[in-house]
Amino acid sequence: MPSSVTSSTSSSNDDSGSDAPLSPGSVSTVSSAGSYDPSIDLSKLNISPSSSSPVPNSSITPIRDQWRISPHRLRLSSCPCTSLKAKKFQTMVTAEDYLKFNMDRFDKLLTRLCKISNIPPITQNVGLVLRGLRERGYELFHFVGRTLTQEESGNGRSGMSICLMVPDPNDTLVGHKILAEILIQSRIIGKGKEQYETASRFYEDYTDWILIQPYEYLSDTRIRKFEYVIPDKTENKSRETIINDLLSKIRHVYSGLTFHAGEIIPVITRTTKELMEDGRRVYAFEMELVYRKSSTDRYIKMIRIGLKVFPSQMNKSNSVSSSKAKKEEDIGAIILLELRDDKIKNTLVMYKDDWPVFHSYRDVIPPPDLSGLERLIEH
Repeated sequence: MPSSVTSSTSSSNDDSGSDAPLSPGSVSTVSSAGSYDPSIDLSKLNISPSSSSPVPNSSITPIRDQWRISPHRLRLSSCPCTSLKAKKFQTMVTAEDYLKFNMDRFDKLLTRLCKISNIPPITQNVGLVLRGLRERGYELFHFVGRTLTQEESGNGRSGMSICLMVPDPNDTLVGHKILAEILIQSRIIGKGKEQYETASRFYEDYTDWILIQPYEYLSDTRIRKFEYVIPDKTENKSRETIINDLLSKIRHVYSGLTFHAGEIIPVITRTTKELMEDGRRVYAFEMELVYRKSSTDRYIKMIRIGLKVFPSQMNKSNSVSSSKAKKEEDIGAIILLELRDDKIKNTLVMYKDDWPVFHSYRDVIPPPDLSGLERLIEH
Protein backbone atom coordinates (compact mmCIF):
# COMPACT_ATOMS: atom_id res chain seq x y z
CA MET A 1 0.00 0.00 0.00
CA PRO A 2 1.31 3.52 -0.73
CA SER A 3 3.20 4.97 2.17
CA SER A 4 1.35 7.91 3.65
CA VAL A 5 0.68 9.51 7.00
CA THR A 6 -2.50 10.80 8.54
CA SER A 7 -3.05 14.53 8.42
CA SER A 8 -2.71 16.30 11.72
CA THR A 9 -5.63 18.64 11.03
CA SER A 10 -9.01 18.32 9.41
CA SER A 11 -9.65 21.82 8.13
CA SER A 12 -10.50 22.35 4.47
CA ASN A 13 -11.66 25.17 2.27
CA ASP A 14 -14.41 22.89 0.96
CA ASP A 15 -15.32 21.03 4.13
CA SER A 16 -18.92 21.04 5.27
CA GLY A 17 -17.90 20.45 8.86
CA SER A 18 -18.25 16.68 9.01
CA ASP A 19 -15.30 14.57 10.07
CA ALA A 20 -16.93 11.28 9.05
CA PRO A 21 -14.89 9.34 6.49
CA LEU A 22 -16.40 7.83 3.35
CA SER A 23 -17.68 4.56 4.75
CA PRO A 24 -18.92 1.43 2.98
CA GLY A 25 -22.53 2.17 3.89
CA SER A 26 -23.75 5.72 4.34
CA VAL A 27 -27.47 5.99 5.06
CA SER A 28 -28.16 9.68 4.43
CA THR A 29 -30.54 10.53 1.60
CA VAL A 30 -29.81 13.52 -0.61
CA SER A 31 -31.24 14.93 -3.80
CA SER A 32 -29.25 15.27 -6.98
CA ALA A 33 -27.82 18.63 -7.94
CA GLY A 34 -26.26 19.69 -11.19
CA SER A 35 -23.70 22.25 -10.04
CA TYR A 36 -20.01 21.42 -10.08
CA ASP A 37 -17.55 22.37 -7.34
CA PRO A 38 -13.98 21.71 -8.58
CA SER A 39 -10.99 20.80 -6.45
CA ILE A 40 -7.38 20.89 -7.62
CA ASP A 41 -7.45 20.10 -11.33
CA LEU A 42 -4.39 18.03 -12.18
CA SER A 43 -5.89 17.14 -15.55
CA LYS A 44 -5.48 20.67 -16.92
CA LEU A 45 -1.83 21.09 -16.01
CA ASN A 46 0.57 21.60 -18.89
CA ILE A 47 3.95 21.69 -17.19
CA SER A 48 6.73 22.79 -19.54
CA PRO A 49 9.78 25.10 -19.53
CA SER A 50 7.81 27.76 -21.45
CA SER A 51 6.69 30.95 -19.77
CA SER A 52 3.82 33.42 -20.15
CA SER A 53 2.03 36.05 -18.14
CA PRO A 54 0.67 35.03 -14.73
CA VAL A 55 -3.00 35.24 -13.83
CA PRO A 56 -4.09 38.87 -13.28
CA ASN A 57 -5.35 39.94 -9.85
CA SER A 58 -4.01 36.85 -8.11
CA SER A 59 -1.90 36.81 -4.96
CA ILE A 60 0.25 34.11 -6.59
CA THR A 61 1.49 36.66 -9.14
CA PRO A 62 5.30 36.25 -8.90
CA ILE A 63 7.63 38.86 -7.48
CA ARG A 64 10.09 37.98 -10.25
CA ASP A 65 10.05 35.32 -12.92
CA GLN A 66 12.74 33.13 -11.37
CA TRP A 67 13.41 30.47 -8.73
CA ARG A 68 13.09 31.34 -5.06
CA ILE A 69 14.79 29.29 -2.35
CA SER A 70 14.84 28.83 1.43
CA PRO A 71 17.46 28.92 2.88
CA HIS A 72 18.38 31.78 0.54
CA ARG A 73 21.87 30.38 -0.17
CA LEU A 74 22.50 27.30 -2.30
CA ARG A 75 25.85 25.48 -2.36
CA LEU A 76 27.19 22.35 -4.00
CA SER A 77 28.85 21.32 -0.73
CA SER A 78 28.35 22.29 2.93
CA CYS A 79 24.99 23.73 1.99
CA PRO A 80 23.28 25.76 4.75
CA CYS A 81 20.12 23.67 4.38
CA THR A 82 21.75 20.93 6.50
CA SER A 83 24.88 22.64 7.84
CA LEU A 84 23.33 24.24 10.91
CA LYS A 85 25.18 25.78 13.81
CA ALA A 86 25.72 23.54 16.83
CA LYS A 87 23.56 25.78 19.04
CA LYS A 88 20.66 25.42 16.62
CA PHE A 89 20.96 21.64 16.54
CA GLN A 90 20.85 21.58 20.36
CA THR A 91 17.42 23.27 20.33
CA MET A 92 15.96 20.72 17.91
CA VAL A 93 15.16 17.57 19.87
CA THR A 94 11.68 16.33 19.02
CA ALA A 95 9.95 15.62 15.72
CA GLU A 96 7.75 18.67 16.32
CA ASP A 97 10.89 20.84 16.63
CA TYR A 98 11.99 19.76 13.16
CA LEU A 99 8.47 20.17 11.82
CA LYS A 100 8.25 23.75 13.07
CA PHE A 101 11.74 24.56 11.76
CA ASN A 102 10.89 23.27 8.28
CA MET A 103 7.50 24.96 8.26
CA ASP A 104 9.25 28.26 8.99
CA ARG A 105 11.55 27.67 6.02
CA PHE A 106 8.58 26.84 3.81
CA ASP A 107 6.69 29.93 4.96
CA LYS A 108 9.66 32.15 4.08
CA LEU A 109 9.75 30.65 0.59
CA LEU A 110 6.01 31.16 0.13
CA THR A 111 6.36 34.81 1.13
CA ARG A 112 9.25 35.29 -1.31
CA LEU A 113 7.25 33.70 -4.11
CA CYS A 114 3.87 35.35 -3.78
CA LYS A 115 3.54 37.32 -0.53
CA ILE A 116 1.15 34.89 1.16
CA SER A 117 1.65 32.74 4.25
CA ASN A 118 -0.17 30.57 6.76
CA ILE A 119 -2.91 29.27 4.45
CA PRO A 120 -4.44 26.19 6.19
CA PRO A 121 -5.02 24.01 3.06
CA ILE A 122 -1.38 24.60 2.10
CA THR A 123 0.27 24.11 5.50
CA GLN A 124 -1.79 20.96 6.08
CA ASN A 125 -0.37 19.30 2.96
CA VAL A 126 3.16 20.51 3.70
CA GLY A 127 2.95 18.96 7.16
CA LEU A 128 1.85 15.68 5.59
CA VAL A 129 4.88 15.71 3.27
CA LEU A 130 7.31 16.60 6.06
CA ARG A 131 6.07 13.76 8.25
CA GLY A 132 6.29 11.36 5.33
CA LEU A 133 9.89 12.35 4.60
CA ARG A 134 10.83 12.05 8.26
CA GLU A 135 9.52 8.47 8.19
CA ARG A 136 11.92 7.94 5.28
CA GLY A 137 14.86 9.25 7.34
CA TYR A 138 15.07 12.89 6.21
CA GLU A 139 14.83 15.85 8.58
CA LEU A 140 16.23 19.01 6.94
CA PHE A 141 15.47 20.32 3.47
CA HIS A 142 16.14 23.01 0.92
CA PHE A 143 12.84 24.42 -0.33
CA VAL A 144 12.95 25.65 -3.93
CA GLY A 145 9.97 26.94 -5.86
CA ARG A 146 8.75 28.84 -8.87
CA THR A 147 5.46 30.31 -10.01
CA LEU A 148 3.81 28.39 -12.84
CA THR A 149 2.90 30.19 -16.03
CA GLN A 150 -0.71 30.70 -17.10
CA GLU A 151 -0.34 27.93 -19.67
CA GLU A 152 1.06 25.53 -17.08
CA SER A 153 -1.57 26.30 -14.43
CA GLY A 154 -4.66 25.94 -16.60
CA ASN A 155 -7.43 28.35 -17.50
CA GLY A 156 -8.57 30.62 -14.68
CA ARG A 157 -5.97 29.36 -12.23
CA SER A 158 -2.53 30.31 -11.01
CA GLY A 159 -0.07 28.01 -9.34
CA MET A 160 3.30 27.23 -7.84
CA SER A 161 5.58 24.22 -7.80
CA ILE A 162 7.67 23.80 -4.64
CA CYS A 163 10.28 21.07 -4.28
CA LEU A 164 11.88 19.68 -1.13
CA MET A 165 15.52 18.81 -1.78
CA VAL A 166 18.51 17.43 0.11
CA PRO A 167 22.24 17.56 -0.73
CA ASP A 168 23.40 14.95 -3.23
CA PRO A 169 27.12 14.78 -4.16
CA ASN A 170 26.23 12.84 -7.30
CA ASP A 171 24.24 15.75 -8.73
CA THR A 172 26.60 18.02 -10.66
CA LEU A 173 23.98 20.62 -11.63
CA VAL A 174 22.71 21.93 -8.27
CA GLY A 175 24.24 19.47 -5.79
CA HIS A 176 20.82 18.39 -4.54
CA LYS A 177 18.15 15.82 -5.36
CA ILE A 178 14.38 16.19 -5.21
CA LEU A 179 12.56 14.17 -2.56
CA ALA A 180 9.06 15.59 -2.95
CA GLU A 181 7.04 18.20 -4.79
CA ILE A 182 4.09 20.27 -3.60
CA LEU A 183 1.77 21.78 -6.18
CA ILE A 184 -0.39 24.74 -5.18
CA GLN A 185 -3.28 26.06 -7.28
CA SER A 186 -5.25 29.22 -6.69
CA ARG A 187 -8.42 30.56 -8.28
CA ILE A 188 -10.73 33.49 -7.65
CA ILE A 189 -14.21 32.55 -6.43
CA GLY A 190 -17.14 34.68 -5.41
CA LYS A 191 -16.42 38.32 -4.66
CA GLY A 192 -12.67 38.28 -5.10
CA LYS A 193 -12.12 35.48 -2.59
CA GLU A 194 -9.11 33.30 -3.34
CA GLN A 195 -9.35 29.53 -2.93
CA TYR A 196 -6.25 27.33 -2.61
CA GLU A 197 -5.89 23.64 -3.42
CA THR A 198 -2.78 21.49 -3.01
CA ALA A 199 -1.39 18.15 -4.13
CA SER A 200 1.95 16.51 -3.41
CA ARG A 201 4.07 13.59 -4.55
CA PHE A 202 7.13 11.74 -3.32
CA TYR A 203 9.78 11.09 -5.91
CA GLU A 204 10.13 7.39 -5.28
CA ASP A 205 6.87 7.32 -7.27
CA TYR A 206 6.19 10.59 -9.06
CA THR A 207 2.94 9.22 -10.59
CA ASP A 208 1.26 9.05 -7.17
CA TRP A 209 -0.25 12.45 -6.32
CA ILE A 210 -1.53 12.81 -2.75
CA LEU A 211 -4.46 15.04 -1.84
CA ILE A 212 -6.14 15.84 1.47
CA GLN A 213 -9.92 15.87 1.03
CA PRO A 214 -11.89 15.66 4.29
CA TYR A 215 -15.22 16.05 2.54
CA GLU A 216 -18.62 14.72 3.53
CA TYR A 217 -20.04 12.00 1.29
CA LEU A 218 -23.69 10.95 1.20
CA SER A 219 -25.57 8.12 -0.46
CA ASP A 220 -29.22 7.67 -1.36
CA THR A 221 -30.62 4.61 0.40
CA ARG A 222 -33.32 4.32 -2.27
CA ILE A 223 -30.75 3.59 -4.97
CA ARG A 224 -29.48 0.03 -5.19
CA LYS A 225 -25.86 -1.00 -4.96
CA PHE A 226 -24.23 -3.19 -7.56
CA GLU A 227 -21.68 -5.91 -6.95
CA TYR A 228 -19.34 -7.79 -9.23
CA VAL A 229 -17.58 -10.89 -7.91
CA ILE A 230 -14.38 -11.81 -9.74
CA PRO A 231 -14.92 -15.24 -11.34
CA ASP A 232 -12.96 -18.17 -9.99
CA LYS A 233 -10.16 -19.48 -12.19
CA THR A 234 -12.15 -22.66 -12.76
CA GLU A 235 -14.66 -20.64 -14.80
CA ASN A 236 -11.95 -20.01 -17.41
CA LYS A 237 -13.04 -16.44 -18.15
CA SER A 238 -10.52 -14.28 -19.98
CA ARG A 239 -9.22 -11.03 -18.51
CA GLU A 240 -10.94 -9.12 -21.32
CA THR A 241 -14.29 -10.71 -20.45
CA ILE A 242 -13.86 -9.89 -16.75
CA ILE A 243 -13.01 -6.27 -17.57
CA ASN A 244 -16.01 -5.89 -19.87
CA ASP A 245 -18.33 -7.38 -17.23
CA LEU A 246 -16.98 -5.01 -14.58
CA LEU A 247 -17.34 -1.96 -16.84
CA SER A 248 -20.89 -2.99 -17.63
CA LYS A 249 -21.71 -3.02 -13.91
CA ILE A 250 -20.19 0.45 -13.48
CA ARG A 251 -22.35 1.80 -16.31
CA HIS A 252 -25.44 0.48 -14.52
CA VAL A 253 -24.66 2.67 -11.49
CA TYR A 254 -25.25 5.90 -13.41
CA SER A 255 -27.35 5.83 -16.56
CA GLY A 256 -25.90 7.88 -19.39
CA LEU A 257 -22.29 7.72 -18.21
CA THR A 258 -19.83 7.57 -21.11
CA PHE A 259 -16.21 6.53 -20.65
CA HIS A 260 -13.58 4.18 -22.02
CA ALA A 261 -11.71 1.41 -20.23
CA GLY A 262 -8.46 3.41 -20.18
CA GLU A 263 -10.00 5.90 -17.74
CA ILE A 264 -10.73 3.29 -15.08
CA ILE A 265 -8.94 -0.04 -15.55
CA PRO A 266 -5.36 1.28 -14.99
CA VAL A 267 -6.47 2.78 -11.65
CA ILE A 268 -8.27 -0.41 -10.60
CA THR A 269 -5.24 -2.48 -11.61
CA ARG A 270 -2.84 -0.22 -9.68
CA THR A 271 -5.04 -0.24 -6.58
CA THR A 272 -5.45 -4.01 -6.70
CA LYS A 273 -1.67 -4.48 -6.92
CA GLU A 274 -1.10 -2.12 -3.98
CA LEU A 275 -3.50 -4.18 -1.88
CA MET A 276 -1.84 -7.43 -2.97
CA GLU A 277 1.54 -6.08 -1.84
CA ASP A 278 -0.08 -5.48 1.54
CA GLY A 279 -1.25 -9.10 1.64
CA ARG A 280 -4.88 -8.42 0.74
CA ARG A 281 -6.50 -10.06 -2.28
CA VAL A 282 -9.46 -8.41 -4.01
CA TYR A 283 -12.33 -10.77 -4.78
CA ALA A 284 -15.24 -8.40 -5.53
CA PHE A 285 -16.27 -4.82 -6.31
CA GLU A 286 -19.16 -2.97 -4.68
CA MET A 287 -20.52 0.03 -6.60
CA GLU A 288 -22.96 2.81 -5.78
CA LEU A 289 -23.75 6.43 -6.59
CA VAL A 290 -22.72 8.90 -3.87
CA TYR A 291 -22.54 12.66 -3.54
CA ARG A 292 -19.85 14.94 -2.21
CA LYS A 293 -21.19 17.85 -0.22
CA SER A 294 -19.61 21.20 -1.01
CA SER A 295 -19.26 24.30 1.14
CA THR A 296 -22.25 25.80 -0.71
CA ASP A 297 -24.47 22.81 0.15
CA ARG A 298 -24.40 21.49 -3.39
CA TYR A 299 -23.83 17.86 -4.26
CA ILE A 300 -21.32 16.51 -6.76
CA LYS A 301 -22.12 13.13 -8.27
CA MET A 302 -19.52 10.41 -7.75
CA ILE A 303 -19.40 6.67 -8.29
CA ARG A 304 -17.95 4.84 -5.32
CA ILE A 305 -16.24 1.52 -6.04
CA GLY A 306 -15.38 -0.47 -2.93
CA LEU A 307 -12.70 -3.14 -3.40
CA LYS A 308 -13.67 -6.10 -1.24
CA VAL A 309 -10.72 -8.05 0.11
CA PHE A 310 -10.16 -11.11 2.23
CA PRO A 311 -8.54 -10.31 5.58
CA SER A 312 -4.77 -10.65 5.18
CA GLN A 313 -4.55 -13.60 7.55
CA MET A 314 -6.97 -15.51 5.32
CA ASN A 315 -4.42 -15.47 2.50
CA LYS A 316 -1.98 -17.43 4.63
CA SER A 317 -4.25 -20.31 5.55
CA ASN A 318 -5.65 -22.74 3.02
CA SER A 319 -7.76 -24.33 5.73
CA VAL A 320 -10.18 -21.40 5.79
CA SER A 321 -13.00 -21.85 3.31
CA SER A 322 -13.85 -19.18 0.75
CA SER A 323 -17.41 -18.85 2.07
CA LYS A 324 -16.18 -18.19 5.62
CA ALA A 325 -13.64 -15.66 4.37
CA LYS A 326 -16.34 -13.75 2.51
CA LYS A 327 -18.39 -13.50 5.69
CA GLU A 328 -15.44 -11.67 7.23
CA GLU A 329 -15.00 -9.44 4.16
CA ASP A 330 -13.52 -5.98 4.35
CA ILE A 331 -13.25 -2.93 2.10
CA GLY A 332 -9.52 -2.56 1.43
CA ALA A 333 -9.78 0.56 -0.73
CA ILE A 334 -12.32 2.88 -2.30
CA ILE A 335 -12.10 4.31 -5.81
CA LEU A 336 -14.11 7.47 -6.45
CA LEU A 337 -15.09 8.48 -9.97
CA GLU A 338 -15.96 12.18 -9.95
CA LEU A 339 -18.59 12.91 -12.62
CA ARG A 340 -19.26 15.97 -14.71
CA ASP A 341 -21.49 16.23 -17.79
CA ASP A 342 -21.99 12.44 -17.78
CA LYS A 343 -18.23 11.87 -18.03
CA ILE A 344 -15.47 10.99 -15.58
CA LYS A 345 -13.76 14.19 -14.42
CA ASN A 346 -11.32 12.77 -11.85
CA THR A 347 -10.43 9.42 -10.35
CA LEU A 348 -9.33 9.19 -6.71
CA VAL A 349 -8.28 6.30 -4.48
CA MET A 350 -8.48 6.05 -0.69
CA TYR A 351 -6.99 3.09 1.17
CA LYS A 352 -8.46 1.77 4.38
CA ASP A 353 -7.64 3.85 7.48
CA ASP A 354 -5.98 6.58 5.36
CA TRP A 355 -8.85 9.11 5.37
CA PRO A 356 -8.68 12.02 4.51
CA VAL A 357 -5.67 11.16 2.30
CA PHE A 358 -6.52 10.31 -1.30
CA HIS A 359 -4.32 9.27 -4.23
CA SER A 360 -4.55 10.40 -7.84
CA TYR A 361 -2.43 8.21 -10.12
CA ARG A 362 -1.18 10.22 -13.12
CA ASP A 363 1.83 9.57 -15.34
CA VAL A 364 1.45 12.58 -17.65
CA ILE A 365 2.92 15.24 -15.33
CA PRO A 366 6.72 15.18 -15.70
CA PRO A 367 9.23 15.80 -12.89
CA PRO A 368 10.12 19.48 -12.35
CA ASP A 369 12.62 21.07 -14.70
CA LEU A 370 15.29 22.70 -12.51
CA SER A 371 16.76 24.75 -15.35
CA GLY A 372 17.98 28.11 -14.10
CA LEU A 373 18.36 27.01 -10.49
CA GLU A 374 22.10 26.50 -11.02
CA ARG A 375 22.50 30.29 -11.36
CA LEU A 376 21.76 30.63 -7.63
CA ILE A 377 24.68 28.43 -6.55
CA GLU A 378 27.30 30.13 -4.39
CA HIS A 379 30.86 28.93 -5.02
